[in-house]
Amino acid sequence: MTKPKVGVFGMTGCAGEQIVILNCEDELTDILKVLDIRSFHTAISKNDEKCNLDLAFVEGAVVQPEEEVFLKEIRKRTRLLVALGTCAVWGGVAAMKNEVSRQRLKDIVYGS
Repeated sequence: MTKPKVGVFGMTGCAGEQIVILNCEDELTDILKVLDIRSFHTAISKNDEKCNLDLAFVEGAVVQPEEEVFLKEIRKRTRLLVALGTCAVWGGVAAMKNEVSRQRLKDIVYGS
């Protein structure tokens, strides 16, 4: 049986979900027996950024224009894409700026 090719990617965020995966130390050897991890920047220094994937996990919020481009590139070469975590699904802390004006945020942070 061919192992599914998997990628784990992060956008803007704390990388908490990626760290949780790595903290599954006892299970990682079993996971690697059934999955072909092709890209996981938090865990692997040599990543395959061009191969087609069966499954991609993406965590973090898309905040920068280049992240949107990168996410679309991942989607084009992935059979199934999974949003992983609050930031990927709802925008997390980064999305809070959408509810408050930039000037109001400056006033809150730096004083008015």
